Amino acid sequence: GYGGRILEPVPGAPKYINTEETALFKKGNELYGLFQHLGKIKQTRKAMLVEGYTDVLSTADEGFDYSVAPMGTALTREQLALLFSQGVRDLIVCLDGDSAGEQASLRTLELLMKEYNPALHIWIVRLPDQHDPDSFLKAHGKTEFQNQIDAAIGIPEFVDQMIKKDI
Repeated sequence: GYGGRILEPVPGAPKYINTEETALFKKGNELYGLFQHLGKIKQTRKAMLVEGYTDVLSTADEGFDYSVAPMGTALTREQLALLFSQGVRDLIVCLDGDSAGEQASLRTLELLMKEYNPALHIWIVRLPDQHDPDSFLKAHGKTEFQNQIDAAIGIPEFVDQMIKKDI
């Protein structure tokens, strides 16, 4: 199968394009970047979940070579099981800093809570509004991105912030 991203916006066109699913390619079973980053992920037992393909490429280019992305879908039970089977014990969720990214974070957390495993530590990176990992790295650089990762919060604090934001 093939997964791609439109680089120049086209009105009415989806941002991400995948081939149709087949017996061999099911996008809900795959994580973009896992094959390339598997060595580092197994070594550190850590993975960073980002939203898109360019985020995986940009983070890897800056030395964060443990990032993966769903193939144009929200994180699935199968993708989470795949990460866990590779030894991941620290999962950094670093999605886009806009309202869609917050909603994706909430969907991801909902799945993580349904599939709760006490051996998995989950950290949420809250990027500034209108930034994704790719744009943040381009605007602020590697050191500031690392600062964002270092400031990641756990699930209880993230949920508390979301509740307070909606009040």
